[in-house]
Amino acid sequence: MRSCWSCRRSPRPLAGLRIGVPRGVLFEDTEEEVAAAFERCARKLELAGARLADLSIDDLLADLRAATRRASIAAMEGAAVHADWLATGPTTPVDPRVSEPLSRAAAVPATAYIRAIHRRTALVAAMDERLASVDVLALPTTPVTA
Repeated sequence: MRSCWSCRRSPRPLAGLRIGVPRGVLFEDTEEEVAAAFERCARKLELAGARLADLSIDDLLADLRAATRRASIAAMEGAAVHADWLATGPTTPVDPRVSEPLSRAAAVPATAYIRAIHRRTALVAAMDERLASVDVLALPTTPVTA
């Protein structure tokens, strides 16, 4: 039996691959060790022929945060799905890390949800436009060492 980590295909050449690196807010809380490891990997990709370019998306992230400052879209949708038990109390215990954001989101007016959805649509189009200049994004999986 072959390992799930083995690959039957030959690796694809990286020459000409355009890699966007969204430095900025996504890197703010990155530990030094993680940042150094990321930079080492980025240099290896460049040595293999990939072209790395900084990709600015901080403005889009700030706009999304502003559009969802009252609650995330997922929390607002979750509050709608779980409206009954949020109103009456759950029949089984629910972790406060789940119930509290849903309870807050349940208080958000539908107009705020609709505005957030419309803003998200515009932000997706703006992000698509930015991503047109790259083939893939590269960033650390997590800002801290595991």
